[in-house]
Amino acid sequence: MAIIFSLSKKDDSKGRNEILIRYKSGNYAARTKSGIYTAPEWYDFVIGNSSDSIYKGKRVITDEMKELQSYHEKQKTRLSEINIIISDALKNTNIDRNNSDWLKDCIDKFYLRGKYTPIIKEAPQQTLLKYVEHFIKEIQSRKDTKTGLPLTKNTIKQYFVFEKHLRDFAKHERKKDYNFSEIDQHFYDRYVSFLQEKQFAQNTVGKNVKVLKTILHEATIQGNNANPYYNSFRVFKEDTDTVYLNESELQQLKDTDFSKTPYIDHTRDRFLLLAWTGCRFSDLGKLSQTDIKGDFITFRQQKTNNKVTIVKLTIK
Repeated sequence: MAIIFSLSKKDDSKGRNEILIRYKSGNYAARTKSGIYTAPEWYDFVIGNSSDSIYKGKRVITDEMKELQSYHEKQKTRLSEINIIISDALKNTNIDRNNSDWLKDCIDKFYLRGKYTPIIKEAPQQTLLKYVEHFIKEIQSRKDTKTGLPLTKNTIKQYFVFEKHLRDFAKHERKKDYNFSEIDQHFYDRYVSFLQEKQFAQNTVGKNVKVLKTILHEATIQGNNANPYYNSFRVFKEDTDTVYLNESELQQLKDTDFSKTPYIDHTRDRFLLLAWTGCRFSDLGKLSQTDIKGDFITFRQQKTNNKVTIVKLTIK
């Protein structure tokens, strides 16, 4: 197996001949043109048989001689690059060596590199609003990190409400979107002030900040966010006034006759069940007769996935 160079017999307008490339292996031979021209006296230099310029040792080198030397040095470099492409192709066990097209393709690859170089499109930089939109689209398939269960309707609703507030904030700032590098303490302060100016309760502001931190954490895991500032974002909380009915008031509500308004009568019964058991409203629809065994009501809470047991009470 060998790569053989030779000169064509036909001269060009400047008295130079094209270098021909021939591949030989056993009884098989393929030939193609290189597209590289050299004067016959420079041939050995260009194909690498001689590393010395033909002007070596001459005392006087004219500008014309310098121009010829520069030209042939470039041709030598080009032929060396072609030779590398051919050598790489020969390492490919899939090429059909009985077909000369692969050799022609090597020359084509040298002159038309863009045709063979894969175009790698740089992924567009991920931005906050675009990522939030992507996050919301997949919300139905997401699981609660603590329980492993699908997110509740109320949790999903919080994400949609958060997206609305965030887009309103961007509109307020006349911004189309935010780079993750912009999500710093200054951004947090402006966003919190915007929510507070809307006269939202501190707990509502806190819920929005909590969702923001959750989304930024997810973005960081996926390599979209290199900004660590969100870790210091404060989630606001405030004590709320707890309104409740005492046992006497609950008994009075039970004794009230709502028979003429069945829907109120039904609502009253559900309210009393929640009041006496301490169940969340989200668990009410899950309770059934099968959950009642003896003096105990046992079920699994929807929000926390915890199994709870309640002593059955008899209301007079």
